[in-house]
Amino acid sequence: MTSVRVRTGVIINAQAKTTSKTREILGLAAFLVLATAQVSNMILARGVAGSVPPFSIAFFRWSIVAIGLSPLIVAALRRHPGLLRREGKGIAAAGFLGMFVCGGPVYLAGTTTSAINLALIMAMAPLAVLLFSLVSGLETVNRWQVVG
Repeated sequence: MTSVRVRTGVIINAQAKTTSKTREILGLAAFLVLATAQVSNMILARGVAGSVPPFSIAFFRWSIVAIGLSPLIVAALRRHPGLLRREGKGIAAAGFLGMFVCGGPVYLAGTTTSAINLALIMAMAPLAVLLFSLVSGLETVNRWQVVG
């Protein structure tokens, strides 16, 4: 293992430094891929408006995500065999809410508005969830949530 002495006299493991840099680059690359996918999603929603039903777009979008995540899901279910039996209803409810309540109306809006407006609507989703949680009494809002 190689060590590097920096100006302060502290010895840093070179391998840890390389791993940290690699993780930083991978994180940035993943962020760029995610941002590109999100933007292309809005453009696609606007482009197919009128020819593909909005809730079908949401269904197929999340089906693709589910297929992509299926190796991770299968591995998690193997590690925790009773998880689906215990949490299945909650998982199904979250899936329904995420796919049809959050995604569908945005695609429905795509039939009448621009891709930029779709992105703005989607960006408001975290605020809407926070306000719903506050009004329904599910969560208290602290100052950092307000600032965020």
